[in-house]
Amino acid sequence: MTRAFKEAREAANCFAGWKEEQMPGFHEVRVSARHLYQKVGKDGQKIAGHASETMTKNYQRDDAEIVWSEAIPDLNISEITG
Repeated sequence: MTRAFKEAREAANCFAGWKEEQMPGFHEVRVSARHLYQKVGKDGQKIAGHASETMTKNYQRDDAEIVWSEAIPDLNISEITG
């Protein structure tokens, strides 16, 4: 999945000029989705696809180190698609 995500990300060319370490990866997107689901009171385990609550909690331990910040989406998709 990680490789396929990277290939799709590069094919979309949304991050032209960005360094590799600046581009979002598959796991970053998964963590963000789980975080947002939980933030609004939904089951983060479902979106993460973990088989057990224990596994979800294992990953959540690392979330404490993440500095979450709000972002205002201001992308005009026609600037990318033409």
